[in-house]
Amino acid sequence: MEILRMILSDTRTDRRKFVLMLMVSAIGTTLIVALVNRAVHAAEDSGQFGLAMAFLTSVVVFTIAQRYVMMESAEEAERMIERLRIGIMNKVRMADLKAMQGIGRAPIYAALTREAQTISTTLPVIIIGAQQSVLLIFVSFYLAYLSLVAFALVGVFGVCAIWFHITRLRMLQESTGRLNAEQGKLFEEFRGVLSGFRELTLNERRGDSILRRIALISEEARVLANEIKATWAREYVLTQTLFYILLGLMVFIVPNFTESYHDVVVQATIGALFMIGPLGALAQSIPAVNDAARALQNMRHLEEGLTAAVADSVDEEAERLDRRAHQTLTLDALEYQFEDGNGQTSFALGPISAEFKAGEVTFITGGNGSGKSTLFRMMTGLVHPMGGHVALDGTPVRLSQYSDYRDQVGVVFADYYLFGELHGLEHLPPARINSVLRLMELSEKVRYENGAFTTTDLSAGQRKRLALAVAILQDTPILMLDEWAADQDPQFRRTFYEALLPDLRDQGKIVICITHDDRYFGVADRVYHMVDGKMSRER
Repeated sequence: MEILRMILSDTRTDRRKFVLMLMVSAIGTTLIVALVNRAVHAAEDSGQFGLAMAFLTSVVVFTIAQRYVMMESAEEAERMIERLRIGIMNKVRMADLKAMQGIGRAPIYAALTREAQTISTTLPVIIIGAQQSVLLIFVSFYLAYLSLVAFALVGVFGVCAIWFHITRLRMLQESTGRLNAEQGKLFEEFRGVLSGFRELTLNERRGDSILRRIALISEEARVLANEIKATWAREYVLTQTLFYILLGLMVFIVPNFTESYHDVVVQATIGALFMIGPLGALAQSIPAVNDAARALQNMRHLEEGLTAAVADSVDEEAERLDRRAHQTLTLDALEYQFEDGNGQTSFALGPISAEFKAGEVTFITGGNGSGKSTLFRMMTGLVHPMGGHVALDGTPVRLSQYSDYRDQVGVVFADYYLFGELHGLEHLPPARINSVLRLMELSEKVRYENGAFTTTDLSAGQRKRLALAVAILQDTPILMLDEWAADQDPQFRRTFYEALLPDLRDQGKIVICITHDDRYFGVADRVYHMVDGKMSRER
């Protein structure tokens, strides 16, 4: 089975030592059972001290081995989750935007949280189930040594109980899948309520509507969960009842049919009682295996999707792009198309050709739906053009070089995300960082201390200034800004156009801004305008 193959192939634990300790633990338990039986039937003063010492030794051996198995399984579960999470996040950061939009955030969140937690909690249970299976084998051998009749009874019961459990598990797989789907819908609605809190507060009918939907989904999830738990509860009670019937047969019925059984009936019964715990643990591990296998399948499916998303852009032997002050960024007949649900082209961008030079500021304008955002994504390297290419200093950027290309572009998106730490810029001296904060007129609001900004709880305009400060600190040869000045007050907007942009130009950077501030068009060296996916130079 896949989950066990993953454990064996991906483990960093010494497998031989782990299996050995697992067997030692099982042998220790079996010896405890045998010594208890021996002590019960031994004469009061005949070898009791020796049996007590042997019993104590067995307990110590069991404790050491069991502790090792439990600790290693717990640690290995967390190590495995760490590797899976890091692997997924590494592929996420390498995937292009289109692939990420196709996969969606929900499956990634689910894999990193719910599925990872499922594997984390079930893996130790699976290991314990494997250990208890070994214990059952050893105790069964001991039971067979005492009485083949008792061994046969327990064996038949065990096989029937496990078969019944697996059959019930298969019956519940559909219900479990439906429950997971309903819980996913429920979590998505919770996210909507938290993200859209203001909108819901301002509209009572909207809030009532979404609450009714949450109640409906929650009710469906509750019914499914109750159905699953009730089934497991009935099975647990039935299994326990059957086991007690088994004990009754061993004590009251079987002795009437075989004389040899009378001598070991108590010992066999004690051995059978010792098997209750292992059988229960084994029964619990079966649904744990199912849950872990489902979670692993979902994570593997996500990994495969992310791998496919980055496969075309990974080439270890590709020539790397040097990070240097490039003189030109050229768009050569870039094209991109969007398709509707019927596969028909709903919007076509391009072909677009343009040149951006070092030491120049270029503005791109256009109305909503003109294609500015799509072009911006292609220029930043987040989306690969369907036709044409991007070139640096006249050399086309190959698909396998896009990661290097993106490293040379500093960006502030219109819908930017602001990190509280300067990831990748930890080497910068705090004095340099704080000087840029002063340049952004933020020194009275935020400082850089202990590897992080003291706060990001700022106004929309101030947060955007902080995002620009981070982009400036990256010191990339290309800087692209999407509607950056839209949230700025008139005073700082003027500072941006008349002081910051000229300073960036003087530093020899290629500066590209999407903007609608026609009042400041004179600041730009070039102005392009977009209409219906086409771009023309205005000056």
